[in-house]
Amino acid sequence: MTLDENDESLRFAAQLSANNGSTLANSGTVIFDAPAQFGAMADFQLLGSAGSMVVNAPVTIAQNEFDVDGGGAVTNQVTVNPGGVLTLDVGNFGGEISRRTAH
Repeated sequence: MTLDENDESLRFAAQLSANNGSTLANSGTVIFDAPAQFGAMADFQLLGSAGSMVVNAPVTIAQNEFDVDGGGAVTNQVTVNPGGVLTLDVGNFGGEISRRTAH
C-alpha cells in the first residue's frame, strides 16, 4: 500500500498484522486506532518531508531497518497519544527521536 501524497491519510481502526513482504510506504499520515504489528519481513516506511504516524494503540515495529523520522524534516512527526504505545525492535535504527518527533 502506498500513500504518495503529503496530504493523504490512512486510519487503521481494526487490528493489523503485517509480515512476509507486506509494504506500507507512507508519505502522508498513518493513524493507528487499533493494535498493529510489523514483523521482520514487513516494510513500513515514513517517506519524504511529511511521512508521519499517530499512535493511539499498541504498535510494534520489528523489522530489520526503520527510519523513524522519515526525511528528517520538522514536518515528519510521530505522535504517541494516551493509550498508545510504540515499540521499536529494529536491527538498524535510522533517524532521531526527540521532542519534535515523539510526542
